[in-house]
Amino acid sequence: DTLDQPEPRPKPLSTVPFPHDPDFVSRDDLLAQIHERSSTPGSRIVLVGLGGVGEVKLVLSGLFESNFATVNLDSPSNTAIDPAAIADTWVFWVHASNAARCEESLRSLADRAKIPGRQDRNSNIFQLFGNWLQDGKIGKWILVLDNVDDDELLRKPLTTRIEAQANTPGHAPTQPPLRYLFESSNGSIIITSRNRGVALQLAGHKKHLIDIQPMNTAEALDLIRKKLD
Repeated sequence: DTLDQPEPRPKPLSTVPFPHDPDFVSRDDLLAQIHERSSTPGSRIVLVGLGGVGEVKLVLSGLFESNFATVNLDSPSNTAIDPAAIADTWVFWVHASNAARCEESLRSLADRAKIPGRQDRNSNIFQLFGNWLQDGKIGKWILVLDNVDDDELLRKPLTTRIEAQANTPGHAPTQPPLRYLFESSNGSIIITSRNRGVALQLAGHKKHLIDIQPMNTAEALDLIRKKLD
């Protein structure tokens, strides 16, 4: 009988794969936009900029410094963050540069979050993960889709890699993979991209797009000073 009992759901966790950067140079106007637009449940924002201009660092800073992110509270750099304010939010980081990597990322997250049905390797993980986010039972969450530069995840239904290998009929998705993740009500989605055309498709409207420009001279000098100590 114990085999039929559902697994206990873990407490909200963070899968942000990078440590907090003590040399980060805050760009307050951009951070204010990220905080304002991503703090509402159901929101979706896209950060777009050329490689190296810092959109990922901005996302990280927003997650570490805001009052809705889950971070490693054992790190000395995070001792100023109030644990009570951040303990109830899931933070999921998905590497989404292509369909295969996105699928692999979601399957790993599903294992960590103990999502029911994940053991079926022929399942549509995009649909499974999307339904789990939308069911309202897990509370607040933030989903970061990093490096969505190719529109293949948006424009065509894709049979997942596992399904293709299994060649099992009846498992093909009926819509493009990312569409399963976009129907959010309790969570916020933050996307980074270097392709403005793809970013606009992802955002759905220009008001959801945040342009990340290179640092100005003062910000660049501040960064150099920090790096040189």
